[in-house]
Amino acid sequence: LSGLATVLERYQVDAQPEVQYADDRRADIRISYGSSLAISIEIKKNSHVGLWRGITEQLVPKYTRDPKSDGYGIYLVFWFGAEYMKVVSPDGGIPQGPKELKVLLERRLDLETSKRIHVVIIDVARSGRFSENESP
Repeated sequence: LSGLATVLERYQVDAQPEVQYADDRRADIRISYGSSLAISIEIKKNSHVGLWRGITEQLVPKYTRDPKSDGYGIYLVFWFGAEYMKVVSPDGGIPQGPKELKVLLERRLDLETSKRIHVVIIDVARSGRFSENESP
């Protein structure tokens, strides 16, 4: 995080790891700008057993209720490959790529939540070259 914090500092954006929230919970990263805006980022590996529940059980109810976030948040998932998926999707399958994982996670959001939660998948698989702006 120190490298990211250094880059963001140039833009007067502060990045803090493990920020304390209500109910004794901690978001992975909190990004803030000035004293009026703060966005929480919940981070998971695609192998995490709570992958499919992270948005609905952590990010939205615990972190986006911060008045400075205005209900906005980022769900960041590191994609290591389908072979590392430990929990099948609620739809019953295992995504075969980062783009498919993104679609499945976004599909779980209701209309109002989808306006405020941004799902980001970063492909760190050895053969991966995925970018949100291009096909895998």
